[in-house]
Amino acid sequence: MTAAKKYSWKSVRIFLSYSSTDREIAGELKENLEDFKMEVFLAHEDIEPTARWQREIFNNLENCDVFLPILTKNYPDSDWTDQEAGIAYAPDKLIIPLKVEINPYGFLNKYQALKFRVKRIRQICETIIQTIYKKRLESGHAVRDCIIHSLADSNSFQDAKQKSRLLLEFDKYTKAQLNQLIRVSTENSQIYQSYGAQDNLSILISKFKKQIDRELLNEYQGRVRRTKF
Repeated sequence: MTAAKKYSWKSVRIFLSYSSTDREIAGELKENLEDFKMEVFLAHEDIEPTARWQREIFNNLENCDVFLPILTKNYPDSDWTDQEAGIAYAPDKLIIPLKVEINPYGFLNKYQALKFRVKRIRQICETIIQTIYKKRLESGHAVRDCIIHSLADSNSFQDAKQKSRLLLEFDKYTKAQLNQLIRVSTENSQIYQSYGAQDNLSILISKFKKQIDRELLNEYQGRVRRTKF
């Protein structure tokens, strides 16, 4: 194996706005987005008890890339959610309302909501990622980085298949990203032994082959060939 080069990757910072009554839904959404290596701030969970939490919330709102309000019937009853939405609205953050029970209102009214089904959180996470990629072009590099980094941690053939499939939704890969993708796919047997991941990566390799380091590609393809026997 070629000596691994240190790859410095970027993340996407997401602020989840929700009523504390819906902390279970918010927690599950956070867990799934973090599996895709998104950096998710969940106020009631992420703030240390000794922190000046209003300032902490403001700082995370100010620095986030994406604002995700979880619109249940409880959302308007919170003391803080409408204020969070107003703060996110002012600097023109990317706002993606998640409609569970109610439509966007107030500052959120101008944004098209994604329909959110609690039993399909994994699918809504993929839709959120695709929406970030399409709506906020400057975040595209970080989105690709997150999914490549997430693929590297695949813990099953199915996991590798699903995450590599998501990579097909993106374009404009850099040479460094493509080489990192091949590198992590060579190092993780859950990727190179997964027929589904092999098929998805084959499509990407065919499309971007000229940008991939030949030695890295040979190592990956050699691993794949050995799974056939």
